Amino acid sequence: PDDPRPADFSRRRQRREETAGDPQRPHSHSRAVGAAEETADPDVLSLEEARPRSAHADVSPSPSPAPGPSAIAARDRRETAVSSSLPEGFECVEVKGDIRTPGEDLRNDVRGSRAITHGSPFTPDTSTKTVQSEEIEISPSMMTADPTSSPGGPPEAWLNASPAEVLVHQELLKARDSSSVLVAVGTNLLQLNHLSVATAMHRLGRTAGAVNRLQVIQDNRFRDLLSRTDRLLPEMSVVGLSNVLWALVKLQFSPVWLPRLISELHEKIKSPDCRSHHLSTVLYALSRMPFASKEAEALRDETVGAVKARVLEFSEALDLTCVVGALAKLEVRDPELFSLLARQATSLGNELDMGELASISWAFARLAFTDRKLFEFTRKALVRRASECSPKDVVQLAWSMARLKEADEEVFKYTITPLVRASIGEFEVRDLSTVAWAYSHAGIRDSDLFGDIGAALLPRVREFTPHDIATVSLAFADSRTPHKGILSALKRRAIELAHTFSPLQLAKSVYGFGVSGITDAKLFHALCDQILERRAAVRPENAVQILAGLQEIEYL
Repeated sequence: PDDPRPADFSRRRQRREETAGDPQRPHSHSRAVGAAEETADPDVLSLEEARPRSAHADVSPSPSPAPGPSAIAARDRRETAVSSSLPEGFECVEVKGDIRTPGEDLRNDVRGSRAITHGSPFTPDTSTKTVQSEEIEISPSMMTADPTSSPGGPPEAWLNASPAEVLVHQELLKARDSSSVLVAVGTNLLQLNHLSVATAMHRLGRTAGAVNRLQVIQDNRFRDLLSRTDRLLPEMSVVGLSNVLWALVKLQFSPVWLPRLISELHEKIKSPDCRSHHLSTVLYALSRMPFASKEAEALRDETVGAVKARVLEFSEALDLTCVVGALAKLEVRDPELFSLLARQATSLGNELDMGELASISWAFARLAFTDRKLFEFTRKALVRRASECSPKDVVQLAWSMARLKEADEEVFKYTITPLVRASIGEFEVRDLSTVAWAYSHAGIRDSDLFGDIGAALLPRVREFTPHDIATVSLAFADSRTPHKGILSALKRRAIELAHTFSPLQLAKSVYGFGVSGITDAKLFHALCDQILERRAAVRPENAVQILAGLQEIEYL
């Protein structure tokens, strides 16, 4: 449930900046993981109960044609080979229905419809995006240049540079805002070599915030820098190329030469100077941009292969976390790779802070993979280091463990519940709806906590989205916890927003309100009218849910 982000990263960033002397790490990674995305009610099957079909399954909502006997036999051989190579304790869990994180409506996944617009900012197609949604993801603040090297390249690369080029590079490194970077670029454009342009791009990506990003990309000096970068691309190493790609993604800008940049990276991604940090940087950038070209897809496949071959080199907790999160965003469903990453994460132990553990847990849950040792370590760490968790970490961990059926009732009741209560006023509506969903889905009954959640949500009903309404109504219904106050308030909000509900949200809401005993003809007329208008998109399991909810209030 695109970014849950913990404040713990600011402390890690500060320590690394002090040792590196170059503050290149933006702050805090927002994890609310926008926290509650749209999720179908998953049924999780272990390998002992079913074959790991989810590792190869099509996640599209539309059914795929039935495979023939030869295809089935070939698939079985592949799955047998994969499952036999996985370590004990790793499972590919099968999720029926959609496998998205809480808060992500089916209609809000615009990754496939977003195209790279050459020479213009990345602009998602918002025609299909009807409600605001967030999803847990790795924050851009986790993806910064390696503090052990310059953004433009290693120190030895400057041995043949002229004194003027060295001075320009030092001026760029001292720049603390985008205006200073642009001033240095404008006065020294012709002295910028391939190392300096990579540094300038990286500094702009790091310093240009959401407020002045548009000012930067519309500045003529930025256009001059793009032209200079285009000319010097062939001279750049994988270090400079990865930082330029990262900067373009941060600035949400796609120059006409972006495909050529990606092709250059593809050729150099396996070079000796490409370290684990650069792989994580490239993967992060790819996870934040659409695959609108064959070059991007080829680079993704090549980078994933390099990560798989070099898993043991990811000894930095931050780099490992970024890789796992990016792979989840890219939906790289490779059980063998994730089993290796789980082993590497467990080996890092306490080097992983709670924010990083929460992000890794989210990534595994998003792809419906679980590893017994990893989640056992995560539960113990949560109990032992509960005070280190931010509210967003708590949301992410609760959702992940519930989704993968790794929830432990004692951990939820005696660790997560006190953490939620201690900072319940700091939670967003989406966060609290996700927590309620996690308890309900894990089958953990805590009527007192649900009462507190209902009371905290009651004054904030106007902030509810259709997703939040569906999640909360269903969670309270499944928990068998009566809280007519919040549900009565929600019905009025549901009537207002009924025309914006997705078929899945309509089904959940009808069932939730019906089972909770909310009898309001106006509410159910509004929801049922929308269901009839969209009946072609209603899945069989949702139809059953709708009928069950209507039957509960004798609406039929």
